[in-house]
Amino acid sequence: ARELGVGRLVYSSSSSVVGDQDTHVVREDMSPRPVSPYALQKLMGEQYAGMFARLFGLSAVSLRYFNVYGPRQLTEGAYALVIGKFIRQKQQGETLTVYGDGEQTRAYTYVSDVVRANVLAAQRPLEPGSHLVLNIGTTVETSVNAVAARVGGDVRHVIPNPRGHLEELRKVADNAKAAEALGWRPEVDFEEGMR
Repeated sequence: ARELGVGRLVYSSSSSVVGDQDTHVVREDMSPRPVSPYALQKLMGEQYAGMFARLFGLSAVSLRYFNVYGPRQLTEGAYALVIGKFIRQKQQGETLTVYGDGEQTRAYTYVSDVVRANVLAAQRPLEPGSHLVLNIGTTVETSVNAVAARVGGDVRHVIPNPRGHLEELRKVADNAKAAEALGWRPEVDFEEGMR
């Protein structure tokens, strides 16, 4: 991008970079504490984006996505979210598998809201050399149990949770900075998105 004179880089990061915090409301100014190799790699990508912005005059925006879901989402593999997995299990007539007690919460964010954030981040005027880090997620906590109830079907809890300390218990976005910087707020609520 630098060699071709690209002026703006929009990096797809993850809320997982913040890791284990004392509060479940995630802000961009928190010191990152990644708890997985995936989270560490996302943090390194943010740091590279910021470094290239500073050194080579690019402008960069790192968007920290919160549990993106919607059409064509993965239903299998390491990157499949619980919504996709539950939908696959239901379609195959299987019991929905919940790790732990299911009270873990996330800020499920519909894909069209994330796409809109990317477009706004690409278009926003920024000074060369600048790097913004923004949370792209909802402020609404939804539990895994609520997701299972919305998908419907029998549920089996796996206790103890095999993810152990890698499982964040609660997480929701503070998206005020994205609202200020981009005029972005999520528009699709969980019920509408699931429909």
